[in-house]
Amino acid sequence: MAKLDIINLVYGEKFTRFFVDISLPSQLSPGNIPSLRERGESCYNIYTTAADAATIQAAPSYRLLASLMPVNLVILSAEQIRSPEERAQQGQTVWSVLSMVHKMAIEQTRTEHLVFLAPDWVIADGSLGMIERRLDQGYEAIVISAPRIEWEGAEPLFRAWVVNGEYLALPGRVLVDIMLKHLHWLHQALTHDMRWYADVIRVNWPSLMLWRHPEIGFIVHSAHLHPVAVKRSSGHAGFTTTIDGDYLSHFTPGTDKIYFATDSDELCISDITPRGYGQEYRSDQPLGIFYLAHWIQQNTTPINRWFMEQSFLFKSSGCKDEVMATCSQISRQRTANLLTLCRSLLGLSS
Repeated sequence: MAKLDIINLVYGEKFTRFFVDISLPSQLSPGNIPSLRERGESCYNIYTTAADAATIQAAPSYRLLASLMPVNLVILSAEQIRSPEERAQQGQTVWSVLSMVHKMAIEQTRTEHLVFLAPDWVIADGSLGMIERRLDQGYEAIVISAPRIEWEGAEPLFRAWVVNGEYLALPGRVLVDIMLKHLHWLHQALTHDMRWYADVIRVNWPSLMLWRHPEIGFIVHSAHLHPVAVKRSSGHAGFTTTIDGDYLSHFTPGTDKIYFATDSDELCISDITPRGYGQEYRSDQPLGIFYLAHWIQQNTTPINRWFMEQSFLFKSSGCKDEVMATCSQISRQRTANLLTLCRSLLGLSS
C-alpha cells in the first residue's frame, strides 16, 4: 500500500487563513485523509514561517489533522521567503519559492510517494483516497487539471460547508457547480461553446481550452498539467522550473506510467484565485489561430502537446452522461484538428 509524503507550502496571512479555514478542511473530509489506509506511516509536511505556523497550529483543522497522521512543520527563514519585489531584483520569478520548497521536500522526505498540494486548493471528497488507490496500482505520476475559481465569489459558499472549523465534505459535482458559477476570468477568456470555436482568444498565455455545454458542465484540454502525485523512484528531482513546468519531462508521450485523472466524479480539485490575478496575461487585442499556433510552437514540448489531447471532464449536478460522452469526443477531435493545423503551419514534428 502507498505510503505518502504530502507537501504543502503555506505562508502569508491571506493564504494561511484560507488554508486552515477551507483548504485543509476539504482535505479532512471522510473520503480524503481519514480514508488513507497508510496515513499512520505517511506524513503531512507543511513548509511555512514561524508566524504562520502559530496560526496553523491554533486552528481546529490542524488539530484534527495531527490526530489522524504525523505532521512535520518546516519553518522557513526570512531569507528563504523573499517578497515579490526582492525576488524580481534578483532575477527570480514568483514561482521561485515554490520550486525551492518542492526541491527541498524531495530531498528531505523519505516515503515512496509524494503528493503536492497547494494552500489555495479546494479538494472534493474522495479525491485523496483515489490518489492512494491509483498509486497502489503502480502509476508513477497522477496528473490533474485544476480550474480556477474566483476567490471573492466562491469563498463564502465554501465556508457554509465547513463543519466545526474542521472538515468540508464537498461532492465533486457540487464543486463543479461552484466552478461554473464563479469561473475565473482567465479561464472564461479561454472558453469555447461546444457548438463552435471562439473566433479569438483574449489572453496571451493560452495554455488551455475549456469547452462548455449547459447539460454537462465543461471539458478542459490543457498543455500544462499538475503532477499531484509521483513515485519517488521516477527520477524526478532534476526539474529546473516548476513541477507544472519541466517536472514530468523525463516521461515520454504515450507512457502508461502516467494516470490522467480525467473524471471529476473520481478526483476534483479547484484552484481558488483572486479576481485581479493574471492581468499581465490580458490581451487588449483579439488573438486568433495563428497566435495560438505560434504560442504552441514556442511554449510546448511533445509531452505538453500529448497532454492537450486528453479530455478532463468536469461534471455538473445536472450532467447527462450520454451528452458528456458525445461532447468529449467532439472536444478531442477539435483539439486534434487544432494541433494538426499547428503542426502544418509551423512544422512541428509531434
